[in-house]
Amino acid sequence: MPHAASATVDRPFAASHLSLRDYGLVLVQLVVLTVLVWQFHLEEKRHLLAGLAFALGGFAIHAQLPAKLRRGWFVALSLGALVLVLGPLQAVYALAVSAALIGTAVLPIAFWLRVLVLLGLAACCVWLRNNSEDMFWPIVGSMFMFRLLVYMHSVRRERRPSTWLETCSYFFLLPNAFFPLFPVVDYRTFQDTYYNEERRQIYQTGIHWMVVGVGHLLLYRLLKYELLPTPLEIRNYRDVVLFLATNYALYVRVSGHFHLICGMLHLFGFNLPRTHDHYFFASSFSDIWRRINIYWKDFMLKTFFFPAFFRARAWGGGDLPGVAVAVLWVFLWTWLAHSWQVFWLLGDFPFRMQDAALWLGVGMLVATNAMFDYRRAAASRPQTVAFSFLRATIHALKVLGVFSCVSLFWAHWSNPEILKMLLFSTYLMTVRVEDLVIVFGAVGLAIAIGVAVQYARRQSVPLNDAKTISTALVGQGRLSFDQSVGLHLVPLIGVLLLSQPPVYDLFGKRASTAIAGLQVDKMNRAEALAILDGYYEELNDKSLQAGPFLGDPAPQRRGPAVDFGDMIQQREDLLEHELIPNWTGTWSNATITINRWGMRDRDRAIAKPAGTRRIALIGSSLVMGFGVGDEQTFSRLLEEQLNADAGSQNRHYEVLNFGVGRYSPLHRRLQIEHKVIPFHPDLIVYFAHQDELYTSARRLATAVYRGIKLEDVCLDHLVQNEGFTDSASEAHIHTVMERHHAEILRCTYRRMAACRVAGVQVLYVYLPAPGDHNLPFDPRICLSMAAEAGIETADLSTWWGDRSPVEVLLGKADYHPNALGHRLLAEALEEILRQRPALLQRTVD
Repeated sequence: MPHAASATVDRPFAASHLSLRDYGLVLVQLVVLTVLVWQFHLEEKRHLLAGLAFALGGFAIHAQLPAKLRRGWFVALSLGALVLVLGPLQAVYALAVSAALIGTAVLPIAFWLRVLVLLGLAACCVWLRNNSEDMFWPIVGSMFMFRLLVYMHSVRRERRPSTWLETCSYFFLLPNAFFPLFPVVDYRTFQDTYYNEERRQIYQTGIHWMVVGVGHLLLYRLLKYELLPTPLEIRNYRDVVLFLATNYALYVRVSGHFHLICGMLHLFGFNLPRTHDHYFFASSFSDIWRRINIYWKDFMLKTFFFPAFFRARAWGGGDLPGVAVAVLWVFLWTWLAHSWQVFWLLGDFPFRMQDAALWLGVGMLVATNAMFDYRRAAASRPQTVAFSFLRATIHALKVLGVFSCVSLFWAHWSNPEILKMLLFSTYLMTVRVEDLVIVFGAVGLAIAIGVAVQYARRQSVPLNDAKTISTALVGQGRLSFDQSVGLHLVPLIGVLLLSQPPVYDLFGKRASTAIAGLQVDKMNRAEALAILDGYYEELNDKSLQAGPFLGDPAPQRRGPAVDFGDMIQQREDLLEHELIPNWTGTWSNATITINRWGMRDRDRAIAKPAGTRRIALIGSSLVMGFGVGDEQTFSRLLEEQLNADAGSQNRHYEVLNFGVGRYSPLHRRLQIEHKVIPFHPDLIVYFAHQDELYTSARRLATAVYRGIKLEDVCLDHLVQNEGFTDSASEAHIHTVMERHHAEILRCTYRRMAACRVAGVQVLYVYLPAPGDHNLPFDPRICLSMAAEAGIETADLSTWWGDRSPVEVLLGKADYHPNALGHRLLAEALEEILRQRPALLQRTVD
């Protein structure tokens, strides 16, 4: 049980002297690192700058406090960070739950009884989390979902009772407020490494890990924005290899976070071991398990592997079968633990058998590899001293093989449909000599570099005394403290200078554009292809499909727990879904009202009143007005403006809002025919966005796979020409239809142009979401395609005028217009209609 005394005095290094010079050098590095994060706007959604600034100020005081006060100051800082991130009220909720769990864990009662009470409290927390969207739950869940199990497992065999400060400092870890996705810190390691060596060495180790973490985040941006191809851009084997390599390499974001977390804790005396160990260079399946997340591996070993291994061996299975059984047991719990983690961070528990099969399949590979490793270790073979190019080449091949296998695993875990599409695309690709030359040339170069690195390390580092590069950098190897400081300050200052426009402009336009691009957190090309229609899929599904260690956490809801899925009902035809009639709710604290016809509009009569001219607006969530109130949508504002201008002419206008989120051109065409025409509009205004060209193929493939009628002779002919069989998978159909983006859109536009037969004018408006989306094509190509079909067009590419995108959008990562944006849109559309009076001269009866 915890007691009041402190064990800090038992650690001589805690009270060791830290010179003012060494203290200043550590502070300077922290300041430069913080400025670098600010300059590149790194992880703004996770409040990284605030976290670093908080750690910087906290460390400045912490390092000057007496040893007995430092741990208490760390706990106070951690509580302050909770208030900073959550706000006072949510922080109080978090502390209340934490106090209940920690208080129960240290009750002076029998251990089994404490466990029983904790299980009851955990069940209550699960129920509350499942029925609450409060923002404190992900952080509280991160603090206790694994750490409480580790704590109870450790204190059961405590050599001495822990102090209250030791217990609180373990659960209230400062970086946890900024990083809910947190490494599983071992309690005993956490306590044993507290000031276990010279202070300046621990601080400098922390600086090193933080610099490495920031470097990983910069590398993540480079990979994501400049190198990672979208699935739509994959046309040959080179693209496939590049996609698999860069998609897996995006894991550097997670390792970057973990390095920053570990580094911050070092600043407060916790000399924790590394969280990752050059995982891209693993040479076997068991090796990647040992390297990629060391804290997780240690947690699973201590909690699940060793109990299962000794139990299986005691049952007479022997060592090798015991290893296999224990590894499979570990991977079974790895699958369940990942789902448990998703539940606390995102509020849903994904229990999918395909994930279980995937993890157990990986477990079988690791188990087989582990048995070979165990047999090899039991043989006690002497290490080979002489360097061999053959062995180095074989080792490099193993590294490439493991990297390739993990890349495939990562792609499947991230999104199984994308992997299927890649496989079908590869099957359908034409083998070109130049592609094979480049692919095999890259493989050969990688092997040559691997052999060269092994040779260089063998020559420079004696066998059996190898020091890792990281160890050397922090001054524990061949580098002194001063050398380590210089080795970190020079690149940090260099990158800072390189990020300044007067400097990077010297390297030419291409280089300056790339450097400037790395300084903003933007959408990559794959995300930009679905800026609007894909927004809700990302909100509801993407963070789960990406897996708990890759994708971003779910966006925070700015109001009540309402999302787009609550507003729609499914259909069995090509429309797929529609807004629920008479539905009312809120999003972003804005009221959303759906009328009896399933429109985001005031109530309308199907019969058009005499003397009324109707304008029907067709589009996706931008037109629907997601994120603003009913009275703020540009459809409502446009109606008010038109009626105000026409008041003296005895005219009346109705602007009908048919906008629906997730609708592609395919849906909008069918919507016009089934839902819009019955209202007898005089003018249909069709809005296209940046994603206009690429969204229909996916929806068409789904419809073909499900056997849904397309209601378009042109599309029927296009599909029939491909000759799909009944056994064709949806991924295969999708891959094939991706070749026909332009044809699908032309069929759709020709069908829409036929509205003139019913006497209805159609105006096609290109309405982009503001911002640089780095698209791999010019989206305005759809304007010319609409014009070719005989539809009148208008280009509103700069509807926001001289205002910045931030001023007219809901947020940096939310491309829906805010109230000001909708007002500007209404003014821009009124100007177009005023310039083209012929569009409203005829009234349809």
